[in-house]
Amino acid sequence: MDNTTMTSADQVQHTPPRRRVIAALLGVSAAAAGAALTTGGGRTAHANDGAHNFTSADPDATLHADNTAGGDALKGTNDSSGATGNGVVGIRDGSGAGDGLRAHRLGTGVGHAIQASSNTSADNSHGIRVKRVGLGANSHGIAAARVGAGSGDAVRADRTESGDGSAMVAQRWGTGAGHGLAAGNATAADNGHAIRAERNYGGSGDGVQGLREGAGAGNGVYGLRTTDGPGTGVFGQAAGRGNTGVRALAGDTGADALRVEGRSRFSTVGTGTFAAGASLASVLTPMVTADSHITVTLTGNPNAQVAVSWVSRAPGAGFRVLLTGNVAAATTFTYLIVEPI
Repeated sequence: MDNTTMTSADQVQHTPPRRRVIAALLGVSAAAAGAALTTGGGRTAHANDGAHNFTSADPDATLHADNTAGGDALKGTNDSSGATGNGVVGIRDGSGAGDGLRAHRLGTGVGHAIQASSNTSADNSHGIRVKRVGLGANSHGIAAARVGAGSGDAVRADRTESGDGSAMVAQRWGTGAGHGLAAGNATAADNGHAIRAERNYGGSGDGVQGLREGAGAGNGVYGLRTTDGPGTGVFGQAAGRGNTGVRALAGDTGADALRVEGRSRFSTVGTGTFAAGASLASVLTPMVTADSHITVTLTGNPNAQVAVSWVSRAPGAGFRVLLTGNVAAATTFTYLIVEPI
């Protein structure tokens, strides 16, 4: 391997066939840091511990590395034991638009713009850790965008294998307004989500879990649907037998499991009619079980001294309502079907 070691006054540019490395740090000192730029031809330009400045007149890139032989175009390593330091640091200084570090994945096939892993067993070790400090509006620790046709994710986090751990954790600390995680979807296409969470395979666990601790107003999970039209602030669906779409649990005798403010609607609420001169009416609905609690309320004037006597259930088919006598005129009624726990 052809290795070239550069001093602070050096400027190195290797241009083997179809491969190029232009190293430039534009007058920024890289004290106590090392950089290695490898080309597909097996040639490496090294800048070892010390202060080194690399300059380039390339208008397209501060740093450009190509590798066509299956290796890394750019690899940053910090092997110092017990000392602070980073494998790669990206700094964007000065006014105007620009990124400290930006990655693109182009072409077909499997691949990532950035892939990061932490193989240490120590606590608080991250594949990627991003910190946003300082003032300013519309500034982000991470901003991810997924554009163009076809399937794909702006951000994807996977937690595999056994043991505790999270695929993604978002925390908001300090005073003032702010979010641990904010997600938006501005597309008009169907089946687009601001956040989609899945919990697969066996074992207990949640697709989404919201926890609100501490004094003051706040919700574990809050859903808001704005603008006219069909839609739901929070939607829950059970796709398997014995499952529950939305479950409300009161963990204290002084707490409410479910509180509804405003109108409520139930698909197990319906209407029926007693024909004139009848004392029995039938309702066909598959929602009835052997344990169903069925409440019937007369909403029409029977023009007679009659009342509901009893309800006969037919699981999976419906129920019959019997009165204490015959109605003198057609009489309407409503019903509510609920299930015990």
